Amino acid sequence: MDTPKQLIKQRALDIEDASPAEQALADRLDALVQTLLYGPQDVVVMGEAMLEGILDLLGFERGFVVAAGEVVARPSQKEPEHGEILASRLRRAEGGSAAWGSVRNPEFAVSRALIKRAVQTREPILVNDCLIPSAQTAEAQHRSVICQSFELSRGMIVVLYLDRGLGTGELGETERGILRSFAERCFVVFLRAYALVELEKLRAKVGSRAREEAPEPGGEDEPEEPAILPEESPSFFGIVGQDEKLQKIFHVIHKIKDSDLSVCIFGESGTGKELLARAIHEAGNRRQFPFVAENCGAIPENLLESELFGHVKGAFTGADEDKKGLFETATRGTLFLDEIGDMSEGMQRKLLRVLQEGVVRPIGGKQPIKVDVRVICASNRDLKTLVQKGVFRADLYYRLNVITLELPPLRERAGDIPALIGHLASKICQEEGIRKRFSQSALRACSEYPWPGNIRELRNVLRRVLITSPGRIVVRKDLKGYLSGVSASPRSGENIERDDKDLILRVPVKESFNEIIEECERVVLLNALKQCAWNKSRVTKALKIPRQSLYNKIAKYDLVRDWPGSADDAEE
Repeated sequence: MDTPKQLIKQRALDIEDASPAEQALADRLDALVQTLLYGPQDVVVMGEAMLEGILDLLGFERGFVVAAGEVVARPSQKEPEHGEILASRLRRAEGGSAAWGSVRNPEFAVSRALIKRAVQTREPILVNDCLIPSAQTAEAQHRSVICQSFELSRGMIVVLYLDRGLGTGELGETERGILRSFAERCFVVFLRAYALVELEKLRAKVGSRAREEAPEPGGEDEPEEPAILPEESPSFFGIVGQDEKLQKIFHVIHKIKDSDLSVCIFGESGTGKELLARAIHEAGNRRQFPFVAENCGAIPENLLESELFGHVKGAFTGADEDKKGLFETATRGTLFLDEIGDMSEGMQRKLLRVLQEGVVRPIGGKQPIKVDVRVICASNRDLKTLVQKGVFRADLYYRLNVITLELPPLRERAGDIPALIGHLASKICQEEGIRKRFSQSALRACSEYPWPGNIRELRNVLRRVLITSPGRIVVRKDLKGYLSGVSASPRSGENIERDDKDLILRVPVKESFNEIIEECERVVLLNALKQCAWNKSRVTKALKIPRQSLYNKIAKYDLVRDWPGSADDAEE
């Protein structure tokens, strides 16, 4: 499928390259598609957002998303009737756009004949002098119209309809091609949103049926709920998550993506600082130029200067040829400097001079080289504290830290962990040529784990467990060797209500029989241990179970004392 950028370049085959205006249009259209991809996954909301952007970018006055099939479903809403307008935008004379809430409004007059043709042909329909009757006014309107239909699924057809007055110029093949490409990409996003809703409905239905028809579980390896197949999740340039802090970061990126403001990213090791820097680069107008990354803390000062600024042949021992520095390599693109807080004072001074003057001088070179680079830096240390301690230059700090983005650690994004697991595991399974699922208990274990190494640790653990786990379903016990403190058995009965003495009050119907029995056993053992002051000999006599069996069950349920003492192994 051609992108808007490719279509614009095809149009410019007879000249050296696309014009700056055409290039800017392609970039903005691509950015709009990315915004839709990670925005609210609702057909109507997405339609409004798409029309808001396309009216402004392509110079149309009105835009509609029309339900043209027999049944067009909107997630969590009523099904609209045939011909109903799902979303609309009309440009005001004074600028901006306005949403209209009534289909009976005369501003909603559209050519139903063109919509019908678009549905039948599945090709872009373009008419430069279309007579549009109005049920509310005596005179018909003459407008230039372009529209295209798409089938989201069987019986679900929608039409993107755009028009403008005749005085604004005729529509041609360029607009037809750009609309086809843009609309195809947008409606792929629409289809994904609808498919996600349908998938959740199907999962709920399958899960309910599986609980009703499943035989009695035979052991702790049996997943207590239907296993989940890993799948890629919608992402913001590769970053997966719906966490509120992340969403605020994405909002800031949308505002600054096309500017040259320096950005400083803070976050613990493994939180994805380089991935976020790359997202800023890919979202902005420098995306077609290089993204270059360097870890300032991993290279000695003398070598780092050569890496960043380059050197000429003979500048020092081992300099056998001229070498471009990363500033020069990243010209017109983005240079990402990770662990900037580990840079020596001498290198800080040289970096500041480059940022102020916009030129670099290679080691041993005499002529300065002008560079045009957006600098994004990152650190897992508090640079402000380093400034106060005199370790980091204040002038460089204020030069770099124009926009601050703080990535939350994974332990503060527990709600994103299932989606991250699905996204990462899907990629790992594709790379390794395997197909495995995750049990619900395994997902819960991952969600409860603090992940001190953040997403880097999560990715490494997933790769190891997916490759080494024996079955087709990853269960909780498969994680025991990789996650400190995770027991081999699930903490069953998580939804069983208990009083302050741990006595069971209510058992939800959705809990499996095996979970209920295990929870009862865990409570009995814990109460017995407390009553016997954790004297295991007294517990084994009271419950009439072998001592080794007691040890096994304590390990299985991860039981620990909540008070200090020395009678843990006393016989009497």
